Amino acid sequence: MTLKLAIIGSILRAVNVVPPVRIAFFLFVTYFYGLLSFSKLVSRIAYTWGGCLRKRTHRKPRCLEQYFETRWQHKFVQLTSGIRLHYVVDGDESKPLLLFLHGFPEFWYSWRHQLVEFRKDFRVVALDQRGYSESDKPPGIEAYEVNKLVEDVVEFVDKLGYEKLHVVAHDWGGIVAYYLAFKHQNLLSSLAIINAPHPKIFSQMMRSDPRQFLLSWYILMFQIPRLAESLISLDDYKALEKIFKTKAMPLDDDEVEAFKWNFSQPGFAGVNWYRAIGRQFQGSSVVRCPHLVVWGVDDVALSEGLLDDLPRHAPKLRVVKIPRCGHFAQQEQPDIVNDAIRSFLSEVQL
Repeated sequence: MTLKLAIIGSILRAVNVVPPVRIAFFLFVTYFYGLLSFSKLVSRIAYTWGGCLRKRTHRKPRCLEQYFETRWQHKFVQLTSGIRLHYVVDGDESKPLLLFLHGFPEFWYSWRHQLVEFRKDFRVVALDQRGYSESDKPPGIEAYEVNKLVEDVVEFVDKLGYEKLHVVAHDWGGIVAYYLAFKHQNLLSSLAIINAPHPKIFSQMMRSDPRQFLLSWYILMFQIPRLAESLISLDDYKALEKIFKTKAMPLDDDEVEAFKWNFSQPGFAGVNWYRAIGRQFQGSSVVRCPHLVVWGVDDVALSEGLLDDLPRHAPKLRVVKIPRCGHFAQQEQPDIVNDAIRSFLSEVQL
């Protein structure tokens, strides 16, 4: 694999000399991977005589109502944009607000370990962002531009009656949280990010780092209409089983069913977040509040090199790296992640 990356890196450095050639090469890679994926889709259809694409009904599993002795409190809020957002809440309303923002292809349930851990000390809230689970799913790519996702969070917090909050976010939720920190600095008391890149650093590395470009090939493939949704839904969402039922993250059948249920909701639009990339607002890229990054070093989608330049963008930064841990750190190593967050928040609140 190292040799493969070195070879492709040499190719990228060569085509970088002539910008039109570089652009053509990137487009070739994009549609090459898309063609491979589409070929896989066609072959699977032929193999199963079309049965693999037959949509199956997924029930809402019991774990979404109760987790061991914890019975989840489900609520909704209506925004002025007309979007209705679903969230799960616990803890005393008089406590500081601790908001959890999920990534792809997750939803509020990916924060179950953290909701239980922090509910005694905070008003904990796990939000289903637009396009996911029981929240509204407006049509169109433009509905998922990051500025709209950020304003959802700002109004949501206002509707809950809070003027300040702590944010813990993962993956795409981390991108939203970063832009929240850039645009609404006075709103955040602290920001904790789990395996999500700083947007400016990620943009720079996608242009200059061959390894990160290769790791992010799926983002380019996701731009092809309906392809990602079709591939993920193959064989009754077998791809989600491969993500969420591993040695590193041994979810039981009921929990895997929860993620299938989320993705199978009518109008699921999580992939549109990727298709709206590049429509972000411009402005400051500095995180002024205390900032924690927890990083599973075995992430197959994000290079550890994304952390190298981060101190320049976050003067109050703390980084915790978790060995033998992948992209979904808050589910793979919940105890380590919880300890890191608790230690960070304890210092912030002093």
